[in-house]
Amino acid sequence: VLQRDMQVDGGLRPVTEAEVIRVRNKAARAVQAVFGQLGLSPVTDEQVEAVTYAHGSKDTPARDVTADLMAAEEVLKRGITGVDVVKALAQTGFTDVAENCPRQKRTLHACQKVMEYAKGDSGLLEEFLRTKRLPAVRLSRECHVEKKTLERHRKYLVALLLICTNGYEMIRGHLKCVLKGGADR
Repeated sequence: VLQRDMQVDGGLRPVTEAEVIRVRNKAARAVQAVFGQLGLSPVTDEQVEAVTYAHGSKDTPARDVTADLMAAEEVLKRGITGVDVVKALAQTGFTDVAENCPRQKRTLHACQKVMEYAKGDSGLLEEFLRTKRLPAVRLSRECHVEKKTLERHRKYLVALLLICTNGYEMIRGHLKCVLKGGADR
């Protein structure tokens, strides 16, 4: 959930460089495992290693854009949702990651509302990066989502905000497909 180059901890706690690297590596391995489990375009060990230490997408090897677009179409065609991603995480040994994802339809919908609002409000994203805190009160008020819901899913929301703000095009594209269908189940 943390990004070394922005030094953002979502208001949770300061972390060491080693912790950041560990978390980023785990996140990349989780994406690799989910893509593999769902039969989507493969994520190589080289890409996992590069993403672990990258400062942005320019520091990572090029992806096969055609294969990624076909994978995105496959997600839509097969109706893969956030629930399927959580199952894939659990099945591949990332149960702790799966447990941090919203599991109820209404909670996922609330998180989607927050993300849609945040993506459209550059001031909010700037505030998030400047203060290194999730502006939960503002998000709760503007999105009509309980603050308690935001607090429970703080790590999840911080991770999504970081993905939206720093060049993770591949993950962003995948999340658009997954989150778009996730509230339907």
